Amino acid sequence: MHVTTDQRLDAEDFYIHTGVKNMAMLFQETFAKGHDIKKRGVHTGKKEVLDELSMDESAHYQQKISKYIKRSLLCVSDPIFWFFMRSSHAVRGPWLHFYRFLCIKANSDRLHVVELVSVTISNIQSSFNQLLATLPHWVDSGWKFASQTEVRMPNDVNTQETIQDQKLLRLMSGIAAALLLQNAATFSRRVVRPYSRCEI
Repeated sequence: MHVTTDQRLDAEDFYIHTGVKNMAMLFQETFAKGHDIKKRGVHTGKKEVLDELSMDESAHYQQKISKYIKRSLLCVSDPIFWFFMRSSHAVRGPWLHFYRFLCIKANSDRLHVVELVSVTISNIQSSFNQLLATLPHWVDSGWKFASQTEVRMPNDVNTQETIQDQKLLRLMSGIAAALLLQNAATFSRRVVRPYSRCEI
């Protein structure tokens, strides 16, 4: 896939486009190979003598790495992790538009302040409004995306567990809405208000 400068993928783009199952498999294979190499060790034919302090440091390091690997694998297998990644990525979309607009300045002779005040700010505010208007849709889409993990998601019909899943879904929807409102309010405070004083 060809990606232009204005469409450069960040880490979240990569994770989302790669997909939940593929990312989980990538993490598992990567950590498994690293663990296997460490387990086999590198034989140089020379005797290496480690003092007790070095052995303690090595064991402590291995313990930290093991915890990191375990937590990373738990994250990529947890639908809530993927739901929040997808939702956070969506609500930051208008901010990304603003950032890319500013990046054009280095290679362009356009009147950026005029364009920003007269067109771009309004477009970005409209993007936030559109996200708010379609909140149920992209929240539901986020759940479906996250449900690609092997963990059961709230589409199964199963009495008490279904009730708990519905409560979780309502909670996640509320948090997604809060993230959206926070980003929109920050844009209004940091960009809209200062530039609303400009007279074009």
